[in-house]
Amino acid sequence: MKSTSPLPPRWALRLLQWYCNPELLEEIQGDLYEAFADRTAQRGLHYARILYIRDVLAFIRPFARESRNTPAFPASRLELMRKYSYLSVRYLLRHRGFFALNVLGLAIGIASCLAIIHYVRFELGYDRFHQHADRIYRVSATLHSPESDDPLAPTFYGVGPTLQEEFPEVVAATRFVPTMAVVEDQQGVLFNEDYFFQADANVFQLFTYPLLAGDPTNALVVPHSVVLTQTTARKYFGHTDVSSLIGTSLTINRQVHQITGIMQDVPQNSDLRFDALLSWQYDPDEWLELNSYTYLLLQDSESVRTLPKKLSMFDQYQVTSRLAEVWGADDITVSHQLYPLTELHYTTHLLDDTEEKGDQTYVYIFLLAALGILFVAGINYVNLFVAQAGRRTVEVGVCQAMGAGRGQLRRQYLSECLITTLFAIIVAVGLVWLIGPHVGELLGEPITGQTLTHPHTLYILLGILLLISLLAGSYPAWVLSSLPPAKALKGGTLLQHRRGRLRKALIVLQFTVAISMVAGTLIVRDQVIYMQRKDLGFQQEQILSITIPDDTAVRQKTPLLKHALQQDTRVVKVATGSRPDALWSLSTFSVTAHGKTHPMSATGIPVDEDYLDVLDITLAAGRNFTPTGAHQVMVNEAFVRHVGWDDPVGEQIAFSDTEIKEIVGVVQDFHYAPLHQRIEPFILFYDTSTPINLLLKVAPKDLEAVQALWPNFFPDFPLVYEFLDEAFDRKYRTERRMLTLFNYFSALSIFVACIGLLGLTATVAQQKTKEIGIRKVLGAGKAAILYLLSREFGGLLLLAGLVATPVAYVAMYFWLQNFAYRTGITLQVFLLAGGGVGILALLTLSYHTLRAAATNPVDTLRHE
Repeated sequence: MKSTSPLPPRWALRLLQWYCNPELLEEIQGDLYEAFADRTAQRGLHYARILYIRDVLAFIRPFARESRNTPAFPASRLELMRKYSYLSVRYLLRHRGFFALNVLGLAIGIASCLAIIHYVRFELGYDRFHQHADRIYRVSATLHSPESDDPLAPTFYGVGPTLQEEFPEVVAATRFVPTMAVVEDQQGVLFNEDYFFQADANVFQLFTYPLLAGDPTNALVVPHSVVLTQTTARKYFGHTDVSSLIGTSLTINRQVHQITGIMQDVPQNSDLRFDALLSWQYDPDEWLELNSYTYLLLQDSESVRTLPKKLSMFDQYQVTSRLAEVWGADDITVSHQLYPLTELHYTTHLLDDTEEKGDQTYVYIFLLAALGILFVAGINYVNLFVAQAGRRTVEVGVCQAMGAGRGQLRRQYLSECLITTLFAIIVAVGLVWLIGPHVGELLGEPITGQTLTHPHTLYILLGILLLISLLAGSYPAWVLSSLPPAKALKGGTLLQHRRGRLRKALIVLQFTVAISMVAGTLIVRDQVIYMQRKDLGFQQEQILSITIPDDTAVRQKTPLLKHALQQDTRVVKVATGSRPDALWSLSTFSVTAHGKTHPMSATGIPVDEDYLDVLDITLAAGRNFTPTGAHQVMVNEAFVRHVGWDDPVGEQIAFSDTEIKEIVGVVQDFHYAPLHQRIEPFILFYDTSTPINLLLKVAPKDLEAVQALWPNFFPDFPLVYEFLDEAFDRKYRTERRMLTLFNYFSALSIFVACIGLLGLTATVAQQKTKEIGIRKVLGAGKAAILYLLSREFGGLLLLAGLVATPVAYVAMYFWLQNFAYRTGITLQVFLLAGGGVGILALLTLSYHTLRAAATNPVDTLRHE
């Protein structure tokens, strides 16, 4: 029955409740209400309300003006933190199972995130260690012909010095020219070196390469001087003190060089890595030699905007005019472009470039995958924390009845979340430390103790600690502390007071991520298998490639070595030429088709008459080369399609007015480049005068046949060889690494999601303890109990699969566009991913469900 007694003004009541100390509120409120009732009876309601308001305002004094969240007994912040930490640790130890699940799931997510962020920081830090990295640009050339534009990483020898002379924006220019070197140490041991460069004397003024010994200002000034990296010096001289090596002689390409400097090894995240720098005397007559990686140090950021406009005039009057004069090429023009040093690692479209290029797409994919794992772990953490906190409603009611304010309760729960996250971070750092070598090998950069103590890593860990603690702890802390004491003391769970929409949404999100990762992994796996099994159009297995030294005498004796190898029964076939995947020569020429002459350009390699036979390249039309006449060429089918010939055999290709070659055959298209690139017009030149490689069909076990013959012909040069299948396999190293990482990420995301599902199932099973007992008494079997507990989660998993399918499809569709030759995306991939994750989730659900179903109904009905 509703009370009809007069009441004081409501706003005055609320004001009193707002400012009054909780310890004094009940007493003061009772006294004021008693006085209000007496005044109402004696002098009327209006007068009593005015006096009540006066008394409420009069009580705004220091002894009563306390926030409801102020503790009854004042304490220092340090003491409060100690108290909250003690209570939190005590509660977490009491519920060790949930605490362990939370820590394990979160630690896996944090460890994955740490490893990938380390890799991302390494990848995005390419060449940023140089002092003037933001002002260093590489100038590269593009050759333009009527039929094509060919962007090249190197440019002409004379471009760098001329730019420095003519444009004030260019502070300095330096050049690197790759040099194949044969080094003979003081004991006469030969070394074949692929990472030696000739460089200008001012290289150490542009680039910050620290020297351990020697003077950087004049280290490369004197002719025939050399600067070695520390690792290269140790290879030749052992662990000798580097300062004692200055002035020591070293024979390089049969020329004595003086060591004038020892520098630190070039960092792994550098686009231009080398083992030694040789002094270089530039001859202006070599202005048009096209083999120089040229770097410019610009004046300031404004120069980047003004210099490209001036380059067009420079190209017209300085470069193209020289080409017309020296090369006699009126239809070929040149343009130059500037590329920032810090972005060269991801500049992939240039021919004849330096180190193996990276792909920022993979970097961001790995980063998203790591954040996805952390996201799944965080969701799992929130779900478990909400589920566990929901069982503490009676505790909340008791605390509120004892005078605890909302702020105190929130700080208590946030403290528990903070401690759990801190434990997870400690475990995560330990995991990364233990698996660091393996992860470092996989990512290409080792994880060391220095990595884990780097300031960036510490900032990331601090951010994770604060972010997860606040996000995971705020929701349950806010909801629990907001429960009215009367409802809280009645018991139940938080999940009964709330509909659990957030919990369901989080479950859908984490399984969406898990299913998307599994589907992505399957698609990457299909593409890698497709590339490995794709018929490249030539033989790779048991084809040995031997590099012929760049020496005139060696090239003249190469036919003798070829003949000797042909006489050995262990060697099946031998040919000279260039490897299919080698750096090809670019040629410009003209062809005539349907009465019209078309200028064009194409890449090609020199070969001999045995080349097709050794590599099993199919001849589609015409004939093979004959040992007579250097005018013969063969083209691929892509060349014929591009020109539009009906019958190309007998047609001619004019490289100049005096150099005209005849097409004697057409070979079927073969993949001379990785499957990322389409097959373009390609030429096979008949040329035995400058062999680049010896190609042998020989089993690996018979390699000693070559090793025994080589010193007899070329004792002054080391044998350098490689099997073609291994060389082509390396071209897909990034994709294989991506597949391996996705395998790990998928497994971890499923594992973490199932950990959360395991905890939630335990909570739901405890909620429905009595219901399970009643159903068992009424005859329900284990299957019915399993259906009861898992039907809600089954629907959520189905929804996650429906959401994950379009997300994964779109992401992987765009990834596959990186490949000119690719596999397709089928519905079976998503069915397999969703079904696999669903089965694992069902197995996880079955654990607690079967335990609940096996419990004696008598015990469950006694549960309170």
